[in-house]
Amino acid sequence: MPENHIHHNQLLLALQKSVIRRWQKNLELIELTAGLVLINGCDSNHSVYFPLDCMVSLLNMPASGRSSEVAKIGSDGVVGLSLSAGQPANFYQAIVQSGGKAYRLPKELIHQEINDSFELLYVFLRFHHRLVSQMIQTALCNQHHSKLQQLCRWLLLGFDCLDSREMQIQSDLMARLVGMPNKTMMDSIAGLQNQGLINYNQQKLFLIDRPQLLQCSCACYLAIKKEDRQQRA
Repeated sequence: MPENHIHHNQLLLALQKSVIRRWQKNLELIELTAGLVLINGCDSNHSVYFPLDCMVSLLNMPASGRSSEVAKIGSDGVVGLSLSAGQPANFYQAIVQSGGKAYRLPKELIHQEINDSFELLYVFLRFHHRLVSQMIQTALCNQHHSKLQQLCRWLLLGFDCLDSREMQIQSDLMARLVGMPNKTMMDSIAGLQNQGLINYNQQKLFLIDRPQLLQCSCACYLAIKKEDRQQRA
């Protein structure tokens, strides 16, 4: 595994050292650029990715063709694991939301390890439970809450995922992930900016007033965070 003393993936750190030693020669440190599609529907020709300082969005792929984000994965998780375990994945697309570094691993290797190790399976199942819980809560939020509340929940989760008060993203990609027309989304961003909650400048989002942004969100954000904490305990 290449040396990296600044950023780490929490899921890799939770694994036994013997597992990491076996993977060491296959773990490849790569740079992921924003907008890059890592997994596209039922395409099985992909690797498994462990984000370090980047963020990946999972998007649904409805028959209507209008997709939106259903979950985020950052340095606390892995992208592509469900496919490597043989589960169907023709309902989602994995796209890099915020660029950065990640470790890439052949899916065949991790699939074999999961089949051979209950301890490894347990670690990944706990992550999978957190991911599914986020998907379910996001689906409920998109059905029952206003577009502004959805946007605020999306922003809060994004800043949390990056563990930063800054997020770099183009407006067209942000509109697609949030599931809003670009103009509607930018009007909402401008409204939050006028209230002094965030700032959007040259494709960079800055978090200014987190408590007030939380007030503008809905209970779904706190529900997602509560479930996440419980699964980490």
